[in-house]
Amino acid sequence: MSTPQKLGHKAIIVGASTAGLLSARVLSDYYDQVVVLERDHAEDLRMDPPKPRKGIPQSRHIHILLSGGEMALSDLLPGFADDLVAAGAQTGNFAETIRWRLAGSWYPQFKSDLAQYVQSRPLIDQVLTKKVLSIPNINVISGVKVKDYILDSSQTHITHVETLDESGQTEHHAADFMVDAGGRGALFPRWLKDSPFGAPPEHLVGFDLAYSTCAFERDPAQNHDWLLTALYPTIPDELRGGVVCCIEDNQYLVTLYGYHGDHPPTDEEGFKAFARSLPSPEIYDSIKDLTPNGDIIRHKFMGSLRRHYERMARTPHNIVAIGDAMCSLNPAFAQGISGVALEVKAMQEVIATHAAGHIAATD
Repeated sequence: MSTPQKLGHKAIIVGASTAGLLSARVLSDYYDQVVVLERDHAEDLRMDPPKPRKGIPQSRHIHILLSGGEMALSDLLPGFADDLVAAGAQTGNFAETIRWRLAGSWYPQFKSDLAQYVQSRPLIDQVLTKKVLSIPNINVISGVKVKDYILDSSQTHITHVETLDESGQTEHHAADFMVDAGGRGALFPRWLKDSPFGAPPEHLVGFDLAYSTCAFERDPAQNHDWLLTALYPTIPDELRGGVVCCIEDNQYLVTLYGYHGDHPPTDEEGFKAFARSLPSPEIYDSIKDLTPNGDIIRHKFMGSLRRHYERMARTPHNIVAIGDAMCSLNPAFAQGISGVALEVKAMQEVIATHAAGHIAATD
């Protein structure tokens, strides 16, 4: 395999999210240095043992790794799936190990060609972070907030990223290329609004979703033929749904959700009552006699948001937004991590094409 053509000296990634870390992995092939700027502290990024961190607000909720996402992750980071299973992830046949009620009917369970991986989000983050940060030319500067992007005098590209640390000190980081993977509240779209470029058009599909999640210890001797049970509401007659899955350390992880103000509570009695009210009893039956393993955490999500950078007349030519900074979808459909991995694969293909053209132009 030939060595990729270097495109510059330094690339900067804003945010050590899934999108940010995977972007760092891709850019490490094309830049001498890749620097990830992250608000969380270094000890939080080590994630040993796996634990939720502040910079990933969804980290306590269910995360399902769909087959397309796993294949993209394993392509970007060879051995990812094996490392995930070795760390404790549960795996099985996708169509055979999911019980899935949708539009009032149960889908059949059968053997398919697709694998399923079920685990906590911190376990995914631990494996992902270790693999990416083992790459020699990737470095993380932690405990800093990205404050500003600095344009060049011709207002065509960004020359520096300005950061602010906890002591109030600012620093300018020069880079040839940048990726904003700072999530839905990323700086880049807000910065564009006050820049000569203007804000990108946005499309919001509102639905006022809230979901509550709790882990329960389960009996390891209890055998069943499923890794995940998902009850989706039949809209518009039903507004409540839920998912229970078998994760590492002999736990059930349960997320209950409701739309348009019909939101699940965060106390044990109310949580179980909400589970009992679902249109089918499978989730409630799994947890009714179990004790919560920690607090019940709720998160609100007002709607899916797409920022249309592609519709702008012009943008700085050396920065892209990726992940939730570009598009954040309804988490009830478990597309987040898989979608991000596929976005990064698409970016990798564009960069590879550009690098090939760069070689041809210099020959």
